[in-house]
Amino acid sequence: MEVKIQSISYLLEEKPSILVRSSSTVRRREHVKSMLLLDKVSLTLHPGSVNAVLGTGKGCIYLMDIIALRQQEGLLAGKILCDCQVRKTGFYKDIAIVNDIGIAHFGSLTIFDYLYYGARLRVTHGVVECRERARLACRVTGLDGSLQLHQLSKTELRILSIAIEIVGNPTLIVLKDPIEGLDAAGALEVMKVLRTVAKRISMPTTIVYNLSLIHI
Repeated sequence: MEVKIQSISYLLEEKPSILVRSSSTVRRREHVKSMLLLDKVSLTLHPGSVNAVLGTGKGCIYLMDIIALRQQEGLLAGKILCDCQVRKTGFYKDIAIVNDIGIAHFGSLTIFDYLYYGARLRVTHGVVECRERARLACRVTGLDGSLQLHQLSKTELRILSIAIEIVGNPTLIVLKDPIEGLDAAGALEVMKVLRTVAKRISMPTTIVYNLSLIHI
């Protein structure tokens, strides 16, 4: 799926409360504060590509939600096209977003079981199809399906958080800081997996980095 973002502008309105004290009463007054976080942003995500978005502050975070069509607040102007079809904000099964990399796991489960149960929750297909999706996710990400989750390293857990989205067969996956907290070797391994995922499943992968967390 090809995704096009055309002239996206995003205005966020905040309403901070201020306490006003008079001689006898205390009243709460709200002041509307508007912030233009994105101004006419355009980009194209091609099938089979890995795209990195670099930025600081709230704009970078909200851009990730907008690309994944999960924006819920604020005023949004512009168009988001998926395969030349305009899409509005909402929940789409073919778009996966990984916000929280730290996942609580049942340590006694194997990787294959974890992916299999994830497939059962995400799709309506039968047991055979879900097992095949779990096997495919293991092959694409290079994970050993027989390992138990408590045996995995931090890098492998990060890759597992990507693999669990693959079983849903998305056409677009959006990740936030997927290499945050990893050493150089772990970060390289995660990026290689993302490249393999994008090529083999032929979907655009968008990675959003917060530059304030990167030390140069």
